[in-house]
Order: sequence, then structure tokens, then C-alpha cells
Amino acid sequence: MLNTWRTIIISLFCTCFVPVQATSRALIVAIAEYPKKSGWQPIHANNDVLVVKSGLLKQGFSIENITVLRDRAATKQGILNAFDQLLQQSVAGDRLMVHFSMHGQQVTDLNGDEADGLDEALVAYDAPKYNKQNARSADKHLIDDELNKLLLALRKKVGKKGSVLIFVDACHSGTINRGAQKPETVIRGTGEIFEIRGVETVARAKRIPSLYVDDNQPVDNSALAPFLLISACAEDQNNKEYRDCYSNKSYGPLSYALSVVLSKNRIAVTNDVFFEQIKAEMAKLDAHYESKQTPQKEGNAHVIFFSPNFSSNSVDASND
Repeated sequence: MLNTWRTIIISLFCTCFVPVQATSRALIVAIAEYPKKSGWQPIHANNDVLVVKSGLLKQGFSIENITVLRDRAATKQGILNAFDQLLQQSVAGDRLMVHFSMHGQQVTDLNGDEADGLDEALVAYDAPKYNKQNARSADKHLIDDELNKLLLALRKKVGKKGSVLIFVDACHSGTINRGAQKPETVIRGTGEIFEIRGVETVARAKRIPSLYVDDNQPVDNSALAPFLLISACAEDQNNKEYRDCYSNKSYGPLSYALSVVLSKNRIAVTNDVFFEQIKAEMAKLDAHYESKQTPQKEGNAHVIFFSPNFSSNSVDASND
């Protein structure tokens, strides 16, 4: 009888102290074909899905935990619903990755939090290129202020033991003075602003950092998951697609570089090392098609996101 109780106690002790294996989850939003009446040209985001998904599988993501939202499913509401689903599925300690492959556009800033009076926005499937109806808001675009709240919600949900990684393979900060491009060059964005007329706004002197505020209030980062956001280019640069000479397929340069890095990496690296690997791969693409665009990052440099044996205990949640 004594031995039986010993067995039960040891079993309960081991069960209680076994480290919880965190779940890796990904959401990929890709729009290749927009409605013809929208004014947006087709891009090759469908190719991005294949290579990014393949790279994630090689990094230990399970197929059932990779959600892909394509084309007509990626309306503004569809994207919001997908984020809500990801939020509901996630628990403390999970690592979450969100990848966008789509058009980007600047729109008139309505709340005065942008120094230049313009918000950056991702173009959902149902977002028009021109404000022909004189709309009072860009309600079908995913504005950076809205994206900020969505990502903050994810960081709160998985907590300081989790991590969040975001990729934006879109020209979400297009400028007016874009140079003439070769006819075969595909640009993921536009220099034409979605202008909201008749709205008075006052731009602030300095832009509020996107992922450190919630309703214009500072966020306690010690309670949030560390994050890294990587975008395909600087604010004054085009995001040009890359055509692979071997497969004759076109990709978003960030998506392609990401897939290469994920396929090569077999050891855990910090976010800053990971970002430098992305930059190096994109530089190789530049040698082929002379894009001269520079990826940008924001977030926690010393955190490890991609790790062969990821668990909630393997994340360095130090904020930098």
C-alpha cells in the first residue's frame, strides 16, 4: 500500500513540474488578385504563401497551426476575424507569427499622430485605390493604428513568456515621388495617397512608436510578449517583387529572403542576428534586380523567436 501511494505522489509531482511545451502559431495573409474595379494590379502573393509556409514547417510549425487567408477571404473584416481567431486560440507562452503579402498605401491621418499627416495602411481585398466616393475614412484599409491594437492584443495574450513576430511584405509607406519603373517591375504599393477630403487634422511633432502605445498611452512592456516587426523597405523606398531566374516565378523580396533563412537555420539565433540574415539575403536579390531597398526592423533584438526546441521557458523576455 505504501509503495502504491509513493507511485501516485511521484507521478503527480512529475506531472506538475513537466515544462509546458508552447505552441507555435502563424497567420499568413496574402492577396494576389484584387477586384478589377478596385484599381489594384495583381501581384504574386500566392507564391509567397508557398515558400513561407514551407519555411515554417522546417522550423517545427505544425500544419494545423498555420492559417492562410487568401484573396477574397482577406477583406478588412476577414483579416479582423482571423486575428480574433488567433487571439482566442493562443495561450500564455505561445509564439505567434503574422505575415502580410499585399499592397500598401498611405492614407490621410485622422487622429493627428503622424508627423507627416499620413497613416500607413495595408490594402485589404475590399479596399479601393482611389477615394472616388469621397469617403470620410479609409474604413476598408487596415490602418497602422488598427494594426497596432491587434498586435498589442496578441502580445498581452501570450505574455512575457511568449513572443510575437510580424512580417510586412508590402509597400505600406509609399511616397508621392516614386521614380519611373521598368514595365515588367511589379510594385507592391502606390505613391498615390488615399485622400480623405474635408477633414481637419493637426500632425504631432513626433510620431508615436507604433507598438509601444495603447490609445496614446505608454504600455508596460514588462507584461507583454517581446516582439519583432520586419518590413520590406524604408519609408522612401519601393517594394519591388523579385523574379527567380530558375523557376521564373515572382515573389515578395522579404518573403523570399525569409524562406531562404528559415530553410538554412538549424540553430537558435536572436532576433538581431535573424534580421541581419534577412538583410543579407535581400542584398543578394538586389544584385539580380537592382532594387536597392532596405528592410526595416522594430522590436526586441536579443529575444530568440525561431528555436529548434522552443518552449515558453526558452524565450528571453528582456526588453531593449
